[in-house]
Amino acid sequence: MKQYTFGKNEKLCKERYIEHLFHSKNRMIIYPFSIYWCVCDSTSMPLPKGVKCQVLISTSKKKFKNAVDRNFIKRVIRECYRLNKKELVEVLEANNCNILLSINYIHDKRKSFHAMQMKYKKMLDSLNADINKKLAPPVTAANNLDDDMNKTENTEL
Repeated sequence: MKQYTFGKNEKLCKERYIEHLFHSKNRMIIYPFSIYWCVCDSTSMPLPKGVKCQVLISTSKKKFKNAVDRNFIKRVIRECYRLNKKELVEVLEANNCNILLSINYIHDKRKSFHAMQMKYKKMLDSLNADINKKLAPPVTAANNLDDDMNKTENTEL
C-alpha cells in the first residue's frame, strides 16, 4: 500500500456501508470534527484488496452556504487524512481489522490548514486509542490467575 495516497478505493461510496456506519454506536466528537467509525466484517462487508479503511468526508450545507467553502474544508480534511493515514493503518494492521470512517466538520467557520491539521492529529490519536481499547482481547480474572500460576511454577523449577 502506498503511504501518501487517497485513491478512489479508499472513498466510502456504498450506500449500504454508509447506512451501517451511521447505525453503529461508535461516535466521538473532537471539535471541530465529529467522527463515526465501525469495524467492518470481511465476509458481509468486504473492502477492496489492500484497503484497511474507507473514509467519508462531509461538511454541512446549512453552516456553509457557499460551495467554495465546503470544498475547501473537504479538501483540507482529505489532505490531513492523506498525510496522517500511516498511523491509522498501523493500528488497524496491529489489530487485524478493517474500518469504515466518517469525518464530519461541525464548526461554523473556516479554519486554516495548520489549525485543522493539529486538531486532526488530536482526533486521530483519540481514534487510535479507542480502536485499541475496543478491539483488544478482554482480560478476565481467569486469565490473570492462569498467568500468575504459570509464573509461580516457572520460579519453583
